[in-house]
Amino acid sequence: MQETDQPYVFTNDDPLNATDPLGLKGGVADACYAAESNSCYRQAVQAVKKAASTPIMKVLTNAYVSANNFANHVVVGFGGCIDVCLNLSLQGTHVTLSVGEAGGAVKGPYIGYSNLLPNQRQNTQVFNTEGLAVGGSTSIGVRPNGSIDTKDWEVDVGPVTGSAGGLMWSKTVNLWP
Repeated sequence: MQETDQPYVFTNDDPLNATDPLGLKGGVADACYAAESNSCYRQAVQAVKKAASTPIMKVLTNAYVSANNFANHVVVGFGGCIDVCLNLSLQGTHVTLSVGEAGGAVKGPYIGYSNLLPNQRQNTQVFNTEGLAVGGSTSIGVRPNGSIDTKDWEVDVGPVTGSAGGLMWSKTVNLWP
């Protein structure tokens, strides 16, 4: 600023449309930024790498990865049963339509958690829904050979009146491949 009287010289006075992640463009720093072999540039890159490897940055990175991982396992949906159960849910970027066996539970919107991502889950689940005003639903995967997949489970909560259970068949589509 003292050299050029331009507060955004590092982005050619266009801070909304130009970027400078290392803070090296503009004024005296242009020569440094222009040549990646330049020692000034290498020192700046090393400083950024050093800052990124500090314990606090590692903690923040792990927290971000954990939060993102958790979010990919959250299921939100809407469904219910009147003789036949029908659910439409969203998990990450996947939409799943599920149709199930006998039921008498009136459900509605729900939120839950699945320990697997949609593309890792079985297409058939055994499910149970129970509640009076507020209730829950659980499901566990069934492999094609009929055995139970204990690693494939989901737990949901939401408004439920009544009970339902049986087998449910699902089809999942990735909205943003």
